[in-house]
Amino acid sequence: MSRRQDRVQDGQPVLQVRGVRKAFGGLQVAQDIDLEVRQGTVHALIGPNGAGKTTLLAQICGEIIPDGGRILLNGQDITTLAVHARARLGLARSFQITSLLNGLSVFDNVLLAVLGRSASPWRMWGNVRRQEPFASQARALLEEAGLARRADDDVLALSHGEQRQLELVLALAASPALLLLDEPMAGLSAAESAEMTQRLMQLKGHHAMLLVEHDMDAVFALADTVSVLVNGRIIASGPPEVVRANAEVQAAYLGEGMEEQPQSRPPA
Repeated sequence: MSRRQDRVQDGQPVLQVRGVRKAFGGLQVAQDIDLEVRQGTVHALIGPNGAGKTTLLAQICGEIIPDGGRILLNGQDITTLAVHARARLGLARSFQITSLLNGLSVFDNVLLAVLGRSASPWRMWGNVRRQEPFASQARALLEEAGLARRADDDVLALSHGEQRQLELVLALAASPALLLLDEPMAGLSAAESAEMTQRLMQLKGHHAMLLVEHDMDAVFALADTVSVLVNGRIIASGPPEVVRANAEVQAAYLGEGMEEQPQSRPPA
């Protein structure tokens, strides 16, 4: 058994999705979905456009309530909890489209995220930039992400890749138990994607992550487990090398060009 698989088995479940179902009229967007994300691991959710990936994330974070099934976070049933209640329990999400507070500095964006998600009291009046330990936490997060030199810049001055990195910092400000990452590589250049992949690799072992992503290089570099969603149904789930060789997955999504082992390709 590989060291990667050992980590998956040893980690405790942070997220458990059990038999989740959702329909909009006659359209089934989630059909008895089961998946699990374990502590310190990356679980990648892949599939073609319209497969239901973002809708599943919306159900996990509370924007959409499932028609059936259960969602557990660290063993607690959160199926019907509001978004803010799930955030307080340790769930954080990034989005396909970057959402930052334009007109404020990079540092102020992070500081507000730290303040907004802190249970400790802070002063409404006065210079919040000087309030400790919040300011120290914000500076440490920027330093860790390699954005400390841009702390005083307006977020609009950042490159798209830097904005995506900053959005990840904002999610990390809550010290989340679970990170939901909705296409973090979207719109990034090859170099920026490599930087984001490296950053997420550094976070492995510290956070459980559910990753929705179309960049297959990033998926197979990062994931401990891959689940493939097609038409609201998971057709395969397991270690990346096993899923990659699955004939049904290749036919439905990856295509023969993704498979490096010719003998594993589906028959013509």
